[in-house]
Amino acid sequence: MTKIKTFFQKNIISTIIKIIGFVKDFFNRKVLNKPKNTIIFTVLFVFIILIGVQLYIILNNNSVYNNHSDDILQYYVILEGFIRSIKEGSLSFFDLNNYFGASLFSNLYYVPLDLLTLLTLLLSFVMPTVVAISTMELMKIVIGVGLLGIYLALKKYKNSTIFWISILYFINGGTVSFMNFPAFLSMTVYLPLALIVIHYFFEKKYWVVPLYVLMIVFYNFYLAYMLLAFISFAYLIEYFKYRSFKISDFLIKGVSFLSLLLLGVLMSSVVLLPAITFISEETIRTSVTFKPWIVDLKIFKLKLYDPQVYIRYFAKMYSPQRPVSFRGFLNDYKLEHVSNYISIIGFLLMTLVIFMRGKIANVYKIMFAFVIVFSLLPIFSSILSGTFIMELFSSSDQEAFPYNRWLNMFPILQVLVVAHVYENFEFKTKKRFLSLITWSLISAIGIYLIIYYQKQMDGEHGLKDFVIETLTYDRIFMIVSLSILAAGILLIVFKRHQWIKVLILGELVIAVGYIFVSGFASMNRIAQFKEMNEINDFMNENIDDEQFTRVYVNMDDFNIVDHNYNQMTSFPTNSRIFHSWSDSETDNLVFLIFPTLGENSERQSKIKMNYYSYYLSTFLGYKYVLTEALNQSFSDSEDFEFIASNSQFALYKINTVESFYVYDKYLTYSTFKDFSRNYSQISAEKLFLSAVMIDEERYQDDYDFENFLLEEMMSEDLQDFEIEGNIRAYDTLRVSETVQRKKLDSEEMAEFYVYDDFIIDYPSGEFVLKDNNHPISDYGQAFYLDSSGREIACSLRIMKDNDQKTTIHCGQFFSPIEKVFIEKTDEISSAPSYITRKERAVDGAAYLVYDLNNLSRDLSGKVLSFDFNGYDLGKTFIETTEGERIYSVNGLFFYSENMSKVYVYKTAQLYGHSDLSVLFLKYSAFDLIENSSVQVENKSLIIKNGKIDLSYQYNGPSTKNNIVTIPVTYSDDWEFTSEQKYDKISVSGGFLGIIIPEGTQAVDISLKFVPKNIGNGLKLSMIGSAIYLGLISYPLIKRKLKRSDENDESQIDHTSI
Repeated sequence: MTKIKTFFQKNIISTIIKIIGFVKDFFNRKVLNKPKNTIIFTVLFVFIILIGVQLYIILNNNSVYNNHSDDILQYYVILEGFIRSIKEGSLSFFDLNNYFGASLFSNLYYVPLDLLTLLTLLLSFVMPTVVAISTMELMKIVIGVGLLGIYLALKKYKNSTIFWISILYFINGGTVSFMNFPAFLSMTVYLPLALIVIHYFFEKKYWVVPLYVLMIVFYNFYLAYMLLAFISFAYLIEYFKYRSFKISDFLIKGVSFLSLLLLGVLMSSVVLLPAITFISEETIRTSVTFKPWIVDLKIFKLKLYDPQVYIRYFAKMYSPQRPVSFRGFLNDYKLEHVSNYISIIGFLLMTLVIFMRGKIANVYKIMFAFVIVFSLLPIFSSILSGTFIMELFSSSDQEAFPYNRWLNMFPILQVLVVAHVYENFEFKTKKRFLSLITWSLISAIGIYLIIYYQKQMDGEHGLKDFVIETLTYDRIFMIVSLSILAAGILLIVFKRHQWIKVLILGELVIAVGYIFVSGFASMNRIAQFKEMNEINDFMNENIDDEQFTRVYVNMDDFNIVDHNYNQMTSFPTNSRIFHSWSDSETDNLVFLIFPTLGENSERQSKIKMNYYSYYLSTFLGYKYVLTEALNQSFSDSEDFEFIASNSQFALYKINTVESFYVYDKYLTYSTFKDFSRNYSQISAEKLFLSAVMIDEERYQDDYDFENFLLEEMMSEDLQDFEIEGNIRAYDTLRVSETVQRKKLDSEEMAEFYVYDDFIIDYPSGEFVLKDNNHPISDYGQAFYLDSSGREIACSLRIMKDNDQKTTIHCGQFFSPIEKVFIEKTDEISSAPSYITRKERAVDGAAYLVYDLNNLSRDLSGKVLSFDFNGYDLGKTFIETTEGERIYSVNGLFFYSENMSKVYVYKTAQLYGHSDLSVLFLKYSAFDLIENSSVQVENKSLIIKNGKIDLSYQYNGPSTKNNIVTIPVTYSDDWEFTSEQKYDKISVSGGFLGIIIPEGTQAVDISLKFVPKNIGNGLKLSMIGSAIYLGLISYPLIKRKLKRSDENDESQIDHTSI
């Protein structure tokens, strides 16, 4: 035993001591010897961690960092589309791929116009764009850490302080909270950069201030407001920390700094002014209502947050933040997406500033007092988060919602406090005693929070499962933090201060793991984005059409991100939309077709219009349809022309679609909505091809609707032409004969009822018989005979939701069933009649079978669509009498007499249905398209790079006023550039209408999209830039003139004097 102990001490322990000594010596000689080396090492340290995370996700998951979050993926799609448009040269002020078209300024909230995006663009030339975007997201954190290190070096902090404080900034909760909304993540760069700018301002490098403002406005015009609020607050802190207070100096410096900030705002007006104009005039955000906690103070009523919000403030100091886990007890991200975590050790060190003396410590104490007030009162959150200023510019009368996400900027100031403590605090006996009191209070609060969390998660408070999961992890990490806290207290008490660094490293490991654990769940995103790009490449290769066209992509067929997908394609396509600042004009289309929708529908999330409609999609210009490369039987249709296919995709052209339509009749919105409420949706959609819709309420002051420009559509033309019906899933099966025979797998004889009055002409699937009159206990044997002569047992089951009924499942056959045998028993003394239904196995999946012979109507020449009541319809195909499969064109089939059966994919939802025999398949049948708009010749519509060129000819001078409807979003920003100019009007749900007067022979017009106030913004930017250049140039010119005077003076001949 002694030998083992000696060996352990001499070898193991001594080796560890040598390693620690080597690392310590390396740090002292190579890392902590110069600020530059410290910053480089810290940046490399963080870079290696993050690039390691990225490489693991790429190599192991075939994915990229996205924290497994839809919010991040939706942003990636938008940014990838922006980069594509730059590469293609199609970038313009009008983004045709943003829903039905929108101003470029709609997307600038998501697309930073900064150096980070430029770096992303450059990276996209050497790697897939999505990998470049994802990698640059992580690099923002690396850059932010490096910038904070530079600031600390400028302030002459010790090299060890630079390293450890930069590490705390790396894992701070604010940055991690920003990670879930990628537009915010660049804040981790611009926050420390603001501190550097303030430093150089006091060093009389005044030129950096306007340049910084210009950068942040181009980065994000909305978040620039928060950054301006931060730099203003940080300026006051830095002023009082490092300068002697004199009222004249304070006022002069303050006014100068504010003036330079405003100069930067002026310089950025080319982006800021049109962006604010667009948001205030052309967008409508989903309305949200703040429900305050009102404290009656007799004199006045104080509006506060719900107490749960304040509890979460405290709790998130103890637990690291996970980007996708920001909902708490209120399940409201708007109030709970906040974390001021800087590690529990960082939190402890920060509290020590209370016991410090000196100017800087006092400034920090006052800072905390202000931040506490700001965070307690919702009014300050409305101001600091920017919602107050946005509502000020908005036409909405909604009160500004007090988002408290501005608090995510505070951790950078917290780590500065820790830096000051770490740099200066001495752990003397008296201060250790006072510190113990504070730490005891922190521990007590932590223990209370752990107990409180447990009580809230006991199931009585109605929390959702994913919220409980988040709170559970938070609680676990609070316990871990309190354990680390206890260790930290012991180290301070026993004066083992150096070991605190080990605790910080431990927290680093825990925090990094928690930050990225959700990201490791992301799978196959690289393959997904590859397929999305392959779809775009396929369209570009096979669509050679200069005329305006949209392409409908059957999204359910492909592995694609289904939100904002249309922003990734060269051609405008369909997509579900999620967008914070989406154009509201074409929301009217949805309210026309779905008049019962609430006012908040289709604001930020636009989902309803992501479907293919035979008539409406024709009106919208969907001239091409892209589906998966399946059977091409429907390519023979006169309406659909097969264009191209490969192993993945098939492309069809819809011959009935035109780029635009000319109308001589109109309907008011109110008339159309009445029709839409009372008749079928497909009948309402057909009207878009017959008449133009006019919003009479919007234009009541502009037009006389008693004598409108166009003739109103007659009431007799408003008819419901759709044929609707149901196809039943069941048939009735009666006994054919009774036979005496051997039981299955037995020599025992028994009497059996034989059923064979059915046809199953497919090799595998399931045949289900339902008995409504006998429980399962009444039954003996049940088996079937297949066409190959095999006899196989059927499965008897208790009917779901009714144990007095029985279902008999004859399935998993590999040869069609010929007969079914049911044993006669004492309880089943007479042959039962059964309700039957069929399922077919196709490519390993189950399909419900519906027999078209059950149709009671002649549907020849009609277009068919199918649907379920209360269930989503999965993949569907029809089989002909010849056994040929016909797949739908986005849910549509062209009826022919040889159609035999409809096969509907059995989704997980349908597996939960209690009785599929009563699930009817709804069908809708309607006529092929007949163009009922005004017939004109030589039609041409080209929309490219924010310009519209439209032309056509009448057979003779037009005899009526007409309205041309161009299926892109209406905006006053469309300006005529052609000699022909006509009045513009918003029509048919928010699309661009051109009023063509009677007597016109030919139309040849051009329009250009010019964002409102872009010209004024450019002028203001030029003025601001001129002032900025003047301020920079003045000292240089002054010095040059002074030098010139001195040279002239030196050349004077003084000898003659």
